[in-house]
Amino acid sequence: MIHVGGILIAGTFILTYNAAVDLYGDHRMKKMAAIPPLECRSSNDENAFNPHHDDVMTASELRQTVSSRSGIVEKLDDRWAWNKWLLTPSPLPSNDQQSGEKKSPLVPPGTYTFMYRSNVKFDEKNAIKKALLHVPTLFGFVAVRRGTLVFHPDGKHVTNTEHFRQHLLTPITIAWEGVVSQLHNKPAIVWTGTSMITGRGKEEKTVVNPPTCEKLRQTPWHIIKVQDGIVGLRRGDDGMLAYGME
Repeated sequence: MIHVGGILIAGTFILTYNAAVDLYGDHRMKKMAAIPPLECRSSNDENAFNPHHDDVMTASELRQTVSSRSGIVEKLDDRWAWNKWLLTPSPLPSNDQQSGEKKSPLVPPGTYTFMYRSNVKFDEKNAIKKALLHVPTLFGFVAVRRGTLVFHPDGKHVTNTEHFRQHLLTPITIAWEGVVSQLHNKPAIVWTGTSMITGRGKEEKTVVNPPTCEKLRQTPWHIIKVQDGIVGLRRGDDGMLAYGME
């Protein structure tokens, strides 16, 4: 009876804990989602940034706002700070200003790791719940680590890679291929194709241009800022993104 009682107590604790984490994840997601994805904090807001007194965070300070547990920016003030940094104008390198026959790439070649997304969705909620060892999330479809943007040495081609795991055991890798182009005289990444690899070894399967990815890739990512090893991007009206060199 004691053994059975212990199992019941443990089971009750696990169920209660997971329910609490689920509620907490919902609460945090709603708080973050309340921040407009394409705006700075207004001077009329309580505890607002004052553009005459509050400096824009440095790249080094912004990097420190990314949680080592969840891989996202969780604190609301930090999210406002990212929006302000992304929306603060910084002149992009112009090809017309570059001398010599060889033009430098707009974005220095290398691997940039995901840092921030202004438009909050269930990915942020799942990142928080995963960090808190929420069992249903761990056994669902969840990101394994932060995604990357690779700007290739030719200065034109770009690869966006995301790694997930489904049901705890099945790895899933989604890759987007694109090129840096000029759209309406503004630099942007135009995505040209996608792929999804599931499983490993003999069970590995590759799907070229899966429908969900194909729908998402139709929106170009405009390059709005390149500064101090961080690339700022705007994905149409769906918000802003930031990737940085580690």
